[in-house]
Amino acid sequence: MLVKTETAHDLSPRALAETLANAEPSDFAEFWFAFHGACSKEKLDKFAQAMCPQIGSCRKWPLQELAKLVEFHSVKNEREKA
Repeated sequence: MLVKTETAHDLSPRALAETLANAEPSDFAEFWFAFHGACSKEKLDKFAQAMCPQIGSCRKWPLQELAKLVEFHSVKNEREKA
């Protein structure tokens, strides 16, 4: 017998951050892919506005650091293939 259930949990931003920080790297990557697919362009734009320097102070810095590391490893992987 298959029983489908649905639960809802209220997570603080800190608790969500700690969960993602402790995730397996492949699960973290899958989260970002799924997050992007779950958001409309309008919602992504609102997130971006909340992270811009005039509103969100330095909130964009961690995302920029992650993007730089992703680019570094992408280039590194391409060079290793060649």
